[in-house]
Amino acid sequence: MGKTEVKLLAPAGLALTLVGCATTSGVLPFGKDTYTITVADLMGPASAQKGAITQATEHCAGEGKLLSAVSTQTSTRPGGESSYQLVFRCLDEDDPEYTRPNWGPSPDVVIENRS
Repeated sequence: MGKTEVKLLAPAGLALTLVGCATTSGVLPFGKDTYTITVADLMGPASAQKGAITQATEHCAGEGKLLSAVSTQTSTRPGGESSYQLVFRCLDEDDPEYTRPNWGPSPDVVIENRS
């Protein structure tokens, strides 16, 4: 094997090693035009987020639609594995629900007025 061949094989081996660190639920139906995906990754929350958003975007593109995030949740387990759950919709560009996301922290307390 020549030097050129070794240079081409090294990056491919590295990519296989990094891919092995993540697990995914795959895209699952979650209602009308709505899906969920969870990615767990030892590389950290940013890597899990990137994996989930990339797969969700590709799923919607396969339907000829655009990704619209509904909610997200990130968690880290002892030992360092981070998971990122994304609930999303695949919408047409002219769909009235396809708007800029209005993100803010999720409330940790909900007060319900029953009067």
